[in-house]
Amino acid sequence: MLKPRFSAVAEAFSRVVGKGDDRGAALCVYHQGVPIVDIWAGTADVKTRRPWNENTIAPVTDATKELLAVAVLLLVQDGTLSLGTPVYVPNHVRLHRRRGCQRQAAGGTGVQRSPVTTDPERTG
Repeated sequence: MLKPRFSAVAEAFSRVVGKGDDRGAALCVYHQGVPIVDIWAGTADVKTRRPWNENTIAPVTDATKELLAVAVLLLVQDGTLSLGTPVYVPNHVRLHRRRGCQRQAAGGTGVQRSPVTTDPERTG
């Protein structure tokens, strides 16, 4: 299913998915509760070469960074948050880093791992 005015989305999708040995993918976009794009392409199973179809089940993994980025950017668009707003991560083990900014937290490029607060008094 594809609303005609979104045909460019399908064209871009087909340029990157389903070529050669690529695995398959699906894309479904809703606007105001109505599906406007629901497309799929490629291979669901590389061994059997079974094609991707509308009923192919795909795992969703590591999708929280993208959701966080969308939420942060909506707050930025609203004027509620600035990407330069400092954040403090009290127990940041991975990068041994306790300070950064929203831009780094949203982009997954530095400050990450909960708990995150903008209150320096709560850095534990």
